[in-house]
Amino acid sequence: MISSRPKHVFIVDDNLTVRMALTMVIEHAGIAVKSFDCGQAMLDACRPDWAGCIVTDLLMPDMTGLELQEKLNERGVLLPLIFITGHGDIPLSVRAIKAGAVDFLTKPVPVDVLLHSVSSAMDEWDAIASKTALQEDSASHIANLTAREKEVMMLALDGHTNKETARIMGISHRTVEIHKAHLLKKTGAAKTIELLQIAKDCGLMD
Repeated sequence: MISSRPKHVFIVDDNLTVRMALTMVIEHAGIAVKSFDCGQAMLDACRPDWAGCIVTDLLMPDMTGLELQEKLNERGVLLPLIFITGHGDIPLSVRAIKAGAVDFLTKPVPVDVLLHSVSSAMDEWDAIASKTALQEDSASHIANLTAREKEVMMLALDGHTNKETARIMGISHRTVEIHKAHLLKKTGAAKTIELLQIAKDCGLMD
């Protein structure tokens, strides 16, 4: 499961001294680290089962931190990002945050500030992992439904009574009740409100 994966801080910085310093501080805090000297190296190594967060330099020669962020977003990588830069730039920080970064720190970063930011990013990962696991669980329940059961479910969630659903689908009231009983059993929902939450979790409802 996504929530049970071992967590790491993934450091991306072209400066060896900075990578070593960040690694030492974070590992001293008891957190595992993987480091890369450029964004492409991380992208080449990136695995879908990675868990934790990313600490990346903003301005690197071959690929900026923002470009790395964009490529990770395109791949659907969920790891929260923390940007570190020696060039405090408000427009860039706003752009980074809007694209999903959890923090934007200016060098030299005090140890306590860095570790607090990493802790917040790890909490963010836990929330993402929990939500993703819930979505996967809900999706597996919905996948077990027949086409008819899904149709009954969506009509019920739209507020239609069994009688109205029967009329819309051109089937008997009793058949609707049977479909509804089956779909509630398959999804584990005891009532419509629970079914609504399952549908929301897997993106079927807003």
